[in-house]
Amino acid sequence: MAKKRSRDDDTGTAEQEDGKQKPGGSCEAGSRRKDMASIARRRAAHFANFNADDDTSDNNVHVGSDQARTLGPWSSAIELVNAREKAQHDRQAKLQGIKGTTEEGHAEDEAEWQPRRDPSLGPHPQESVRSLFETCLDVLTTYVDCVESLWGVPDVIKVRLATSVCRRRKMSPEVARLFTVGSPAEVLLPDCTQLDAVVMKELVQQVATDRLQRLELGFCGRGFGDEAAALMAAAGPLRALEVLALEGAYRLSDAGLENALSATPSLTSLALPQSSRLSGVLLDKLPALAPGLTHLNLADCRGIGADSLVAVLPRMSAMRTLKLDFIPEVDDAVLAAMESLPKLRELSIRCCQSVTDAGLTALAATRGPVLEVLRLDECGGNVTDRGVEALASQCRALRVFSARRCTRLGDKALAGLLRAGTVRHLTLSGVTGVGPAVAGALASCCQQTLEYLDVSFCRKLPDHCLGPVLDRCTHLRRLVIFGCSQLSPRSLYGHFNSELVIDGVHTKIGLDQLVASAATQGRPVTAAAASPPVPANELSGR
Repeated sequence: MAKKRSRDDDTGTAEQEDGKQKPGGSCEAGSRRKDMASIARRRAAHFANFNADDDTSDNNVHVGSDQARTLGPWSSAIELVNAREKAQHDRQAKLQGIKGTTEEGHAEDEAEWQPRRDPSLGPHPQESVRSLFETCLDVLTTYVDCVESLWGVPDVIKVRLATSVCRRRKMSPEVARLFTVGSPAEVLLPDCTQLDAVVMKELVQQVATDRLQRLELGFCGRGFGDEAAALMAAAGPLRALEVLALEGAYRLSDAGLENALSATPSLTSLALPQSSRLSGVLLDKLPALAPGLTHLNLADCRGIGADSLVAVLPRMSAMRTLKLDFIPEVDDAVLAAMESLPKLRELSIRCCQSVTDAGLTALAATRGPVLEVLRLDECGGNVTDRGVEALASQCRALRVFSARRCTRLGDKALAGLLRAGTVRHLTLSGVTGVGPAVAGALASCCQQTLEYLDVSFCRKLPDHCLGPVLDRCTHLRRLVIFGCSQLSPRSLYGHFNSELVIDGVHTKIGLDQLVASAATQGRPVTAAAASPPVPANELSGR
């Protein structure tokens, strides 16, 4: 004890001596302590929690409190599952609150609708038997490397075989020669990624004959350039060629395409999607190069501006189909210029975010009565109910309408467009405003026409409103409902449309519902029952 006191005295004496030698040291130490104390107070305010005096619970998670059981990955996973169920319950409650906005005429029918089939039976069995032709086509595709010649096979069958081969990515240079020898009338190769410039020039020389009527090359940018176009022009004139499609020809310039089109006087359909080197110079010459052109696809041709389109459209009066997808400069002026296209039936302006309600109003006023196909996917927030109402007042012959991710469209405006009763193909994926009014219009006005419906991520569409649509639209063959967690087997499986194919059903019919259904029927749940059904076309490709 005495040694400890002497040591402390020595330490204090040393500190006093240091303080005498360095008079500024104590001030610096004091300021540092103040700074550290200030930092500690600020941090303490962030972590401080108030407990009332009468709170006797122990909040220390490390000594066995109630919160100790919520630690760890398993507990976190259980908590997330419970939160998901609560969120689904909240959405159902919100949808019940929207029920009162349904039109009175359809509200009674929807309230009275009852499944005509037991939903616990699950999806309708798909017992389609593959045709003998499909089986033979599958065998030929599998062993196409062993085929020596397709001499004598009709061009129609060659086209289907080439499509099947490209789907399996087997279109090698050796296989491609099977479809180009013998002066075919139709050549369709959807995937030319394995064909380089040398092989492509050889194939063009083989098919560029007087018999050629249709030439479609997909993903041909690697091989098809100005050299191949020059060979095509040298073999001309190709008076029988009516359809020319060069998808992804990023090496093709204005001069090369002009050279090729000079040898195709009878061309009626031209598709040049993703041809990045094309510009307005070529577009200005197009009416003279192809005077009988009725179908034009310029999707994702970023070198073509709005001014060029406005100038050239009045000189293409025979146009029936026009695709201007992914061209940012397409705006209301381009839609207004379509007034000079009296035969226009199909228009696609996907991802053209400069289009507004004013452009749609002008389009409806001029081309609305004859327009049959309109695609407005992802046109941004400038397309609202005002534009759709203008279309509804004029477009009485619309067969295909697509407005994917047009988030500002409302339920009532879309319902007004559907009341014409002519829509066969409807895509409203990601349109959050879709609700009971759209379902009521489909069930009452499109009973004999609707064939395809995509309402993915439309979570305001109630379960009891979709049931009448599936029950009454007897021609409906495909339903896409990804992300629609509010739907249940009652509407999806309670109808008698046995030919209906539902895509995305595995994203909303949970395992708990399958377990409940299996428990009711007294059978175990198998892995096949928990997995989504495999489409017939995928089975044929295996």
